[in-house]
Amino acid sequence: MIITGDALEQGQIAFQELLAADTGNEPEAEAVATGGNGPVVLPFTSGTTETPKGVPAPLRTPASFQAYLGFGLDVSSEDVFRNAADPGWAYGPYGAVLGPLAAGVPSLLLRAGFSPALTWQVMERFGVTHFAAAPTVYRAVWAEPTPLTAAIRLRRASSAVELPAPDVMAWAKRNPGVTVRDHDGQTAHGMVIVNGWADAGWESVQASWAGRCLAGLPPSWTRRGPLSFRQARSAGWPLKSWAVGCCGLPDTRGTR
Repeated sequence: MIITGDALEQGQIAFQELLAADTGNEPEAEAVATGGNGPVVLPFTSGTTETPKGVPAPLRTPASFQAYLGFGLDVSSEDVFRNAADPGWAYGPYGAVLGPLAAGVPSLLLRAGFSPALTWQVMERFGVTHFAAAPTVYRAVWAEPTPLTAAIRLRRASSAVELPAPDVMAWAKRNPGVTVRDHDGQTAHGMVIVNGWADAGWESVQASWAGRCLAGLPPSWTRRGPLSFRQARSAGWPLKSWAVGCCGLPDTRGTR
């Protein structure tokens, strides 16, 4: 376990010690103070035409990743969190690396190719309580014939961008006995509109909801309550315009 703080416990490694011991990336640039607008990561968009476009995320954005981890995913220091998104997709570095680092909570990373059987083995061995992944991952693990054991402790399951198919959703409620909730966002923003898991304000979620804006966004919007897909479509808003117009996020619609 890699820790950014000073109080180390048995089996933990200091992040600063890893940096000091690293000699594989030399020559290295000198550290500089960039402020909140300095880029911290440069993910490249997927699904775009022509050459992939880099979207620099400034140093201040991990604060939103931390908010998503707490309000959207309901992850605390007592939980075992596993984000199975590929690190080449923004949901991977945002949700599995930068968010947990900002929040100071553990994140379980796996150095191996994906397989449904291995996914269940990791959940069982490490006692995963919170799992997040793409809808295709849920479809794959649903088709895995391996029987689940009582050692599976999963209590939160989240899907990025859209929900899995109805038959997968029904299976998840039966075994392992969790409801899958979806969260929406974009590379330029992270997750912004979610059917969150945190207790406060998320007691009920309707199937037609796109979700609520995360905490910290303008109260003039949050007082309106959740926006359904039907309302968004009738307004003619794509997700990015929706996030800009309703959630008060920076207008990056010119970013490709």
